[in-house]
Amino acid sequence: MDVNSQTIKKEIGITSRFFTENRKRLCHARKSEGPIVIAGNSLIQKSADSSYPFKQDSNFWYLTGLKSPSLVLVIDGDDEYIICPETDPIRDLFDGSVSSDELRSISGIETIYSAKEGWSRLKKLLLKSKRIATLESPPEYIPQMHMFTSPSRAHLKSIILELRSDLILDDLREVMAELRRVKQEAEIRAIRSAINSTHSVLVELDRIFDEAINEADVLAELHKQAILKGLNFGYEPIIANGDNAMTLHYDRNNSPLDHEKLTLLDVGLGDGEYSADITRTIVRNPSARQQQVYDAVIDVYNYAYSQLKPGLDLATYEKAVFNYMGKALQKLGLIKVVSQKSVRKYFPHSTSHYLGIDVHDVGDYKTKLEAGVVLTVEPGIYIPEEGIGIRIEDNILITSDGAENLSKAIPKNIKVIS
Repeated sequence: MDVNSQTIKKEIGITSRFFTENRKRLCHARKSEGPIVIAGNSLIQKSADSSYPFKQDSNFWYLTGLKSPSLVLVIDGDDEYIICPETDPIRDLFDGSVSSDELRSISGIETIYSAKEGWSRLKKLLLKSKRIATLESPPEYIPQMHMFTSPSRAHLKSIILELRSDLILDDLREVMAELRRVKQEAEIRAIRSAINSTHSVLVELDRIFDEAINEADVLAELHKQAILKGLNFGYEPIIANGDNAMTLHYDRNNSPLDHEKLTLLDVGLGDGEYSADITRTIVRNPSARQQQVYDAVIDVYNYAYSQLKPGLDLATYEKAVFNYMGKALQKLGLIKVVSQKSVRKYFPHSTSHYLGIDVHDVGDYKTKLEAGVVLTVEPGIYIPEEGIGIRIEDNILITSDGAENLSKAIPKNIKVIS
């Protein structure tokens, strides 16, 4: 394990104090008594003795800043500590060892226990407690996504109930989601930095785009620039030329690139846990129809952005944008009547989602917007019968009196990327 990868970017203000304060905020916001016990993610097997690249549980990182696998956080009043996994000298030779001093420096938690000592201490705590607070485990399998979920929370829960089967477990997921929904100044600086980093990569991409003959050429340039600039992708980029843009989360990125067709680019980079989420659609010499549809998407985008302000209910906002999009689709000759079925045929997704540690970040969509919330605005029109797929996406900060487009420096022009 590379402990250097745990270094937090101090210039944007995310230091151990950020994580210490988050733990205090959690303790203040919770509605139950008893200790808090939260598991970080563990490694997931890829094949034989190799694992998939490690990604820390976002809630665990928000509370500790730690990126090492198989850690457990315990908070009992003023007493807080980290339980490390069992160590193996042979595995340490392959993967490196975890430095307790590094864990203390990043998290602000002074007490770091070995597995044996930590679990012994936690067992004694559980034996005298009636209830604890933790993060409830998700379903093992999500059928609609064909995806297994991380087993770390379920594993922790099974260990806890094996030690004390009569314990009451209080779920902290809603509390954590509300804490993370409104961004702190350090988080906003991190998101601004991620957007600026993404912009710098798109500038380089614009320079080579005309020579690209395959979507993979564009992807290769993105990865090259990310490596050169020391950046990470918040998600796998989407480079969707022509009909490929009809698949919203297209990830093959390996089709021949026809420069007479539109190319949709969905890219987000950052240098820490926070990533941008930017989409642009480009063709150097647009046809009249391509330009017409593009202008319609921009019009819907401008309408959606104009609605954002504190106190706005997102359900009301989405309905208003939906209806505005319906009128735009009518003007394009795509639909005759604005209905759920007709509009969703060409605009099959929501306009906005929260942005933060996760690109699709947590937060209650029934809660009214307030200053400090960061979300996307990303209307799109997808016309399979014409091979036209256009999405424009920016990252927006809700302010005390309206909204700020954090990515406004990245131009929205059908002919250019950056």
